[in-house]
Amino acid sequence: MINQQLLDFIKSQLSKGLDKETITKELLENGWAENDVSEGFNIIVNTPVISTAVSSDISKPILTQATTHASKKILLIVVSLLIIAGGASGYYFRNNIPVVKNLIKGNDTKVEKFAQNQVPQIKLENPQSQQEGNPVVAETNQEQSLPSQAITSQQVKSGQVEKVKTNSNNKVMDCGTTSLIISNDAQRKARFCFDEQFKNCNLAKVVERSSDATEVEIKEILGKNGKLCLVKMMVLKSENKNSENKEMICKFDNSTSFNDVSVNDIYKCSGALFNVMTDKASYSDKSKTVDPSTGISLDSTQFMFVSPAENSKVKIGDDIQLKIIAGKNIEKVRYTFSMLNDEEDIPLENGSLTISFKVPETLNPLILSLEGWTKNGDLITDSDRKSQGLDTTGTSLILKPYTDAKVTDILGVPDVIEAQKWETPILSDQLSAEFENNALGGLIPIPDSDINFKIEDESIIKLLSKYEMQGLKSGETYVDITYKGITKRVPMYVQ
Repeated sequence: MINQQLLDFIKSQLSKGLDKETITKELLENGWAENDVSEGFNIIVNTPVISTAVSSDISKPILTQATTHASKKILLIVVSLLIIAGGASGYYFRNNIPVVKNLIKGNDTKVEKFAQNQVPQIKLENPQSQQEGNPVVAETNQEQSLPSQAITSQQVKSGQVEKVKTNSNNKVMDCGTTSLIISNDAQRKARFCFDEQFKNCNLAKVVERSSDATEVEIKEILGKNGKLCLVKMMVLKSENKNSENKEMICKFDNSTSFNDVSVNDIYKCSGALFNVMTDKASYSDKSKTVDPSTGISLDSTQFMFVSPAENSKVKIGDDIQLKIIAGKNIEKVRYTFSMLNDEEDIPLENGSLTISFKVPETLNPLILSLEGWTKNGDLITDSDRKSQGLDTTGTSLILKPYTDAKVTDILGVPDVIEAQKWETPILSDQLSAEFENNALGGLIPIPDSDINFKIEDESIIKLLSKYEMQGLKSGETYVDITYKGITKRVPMYVQ
């Protein structure tokens, strides 16, 4: 049946310029009968209605369709009687009946106003109802949508109501609390939840704490910005007090994982927190000095490997001298050797440093990297320098081990290879080389880049790259797998 709330809602939407069709569609989607909606429009257009009636049930949305049906005539009689009764008892009802008192606007009743881009979000009062790491969806309403349960100013003051931003999805996913070092299922679920929301740039937030709670950070996905995803990061607690209560906005490519972009693309952020993290003050001195031993000109916060050269071949078992130079504001460098999981902070002497290490028994590339510590105790990475538009040449180094030992066999070659009618790797597992006289301690994994493949009939299976293939039609053929003069012939087929 029609009631005053239906009429008020139609009036409100018409006053905003919405057409009848749009308003009708919204009401029908919320369970209203088409004849009641039509009758409501007819009353508003043809018969002005003045009413002080209010719903007696505020535990449900105001626009909840009644379960009984009455005629238009009876409704108008009831409204008229209520007008008369309201004039006589309005003061009593307003000040002595809590339900009416909260709903009727008076001089002693405060009405909270929310900005157009903000709507209230009710927090759960029972802390046990939101366990750590369990995602909670906070439903929000767009401005002037169907009215719901009344929000009081007391709720806002007490923190039960929080103003939140909305996007086109109208949902904010609270993923819970996680940690840099995952130690339980709740933290794992929270991390997975946020990562999944980041893939589609859906509104979501997660709290990240260190194991000892000395670091607390909130990460929040704000929505799309063109082809990029906006993410806000805010530090609530930190050992670096300068970063507390500061935030930054980042424009990330969400086609890759959040963990990757938050580390590698931090220079795509801006704001007070970013300024603290990158220590912009340390970049103010861009004057250059010349390293006397190499003649290379360096700015004040620059650091780099100068020898051996990038992609140099280094023999397994040999001792290698790594030379590092740095600008005048760099006091020590952090040297990382990823393969050995080795990380060390080493002071510089007169702006340079030499590190010795033995080439390990591996044929895989060796990857080394540098970061620099300033005299003020700030750590600067290559990403920090990138964000300032500064040169990052030599902050990482790749070396390629080799051996003169003779290869006697290739191990790990499959008995048969099945090709699919889409792009797939030729080998599912890494091969190993066996050396003469058990040199180098026996087996050493072979990098895929050092293996050559030759397919006999490429009308059946095509070699797409050095590592990948694609089946073209059903049939059988062979592939020759070669390393250091040793060849293994393996049958291949496509179903």
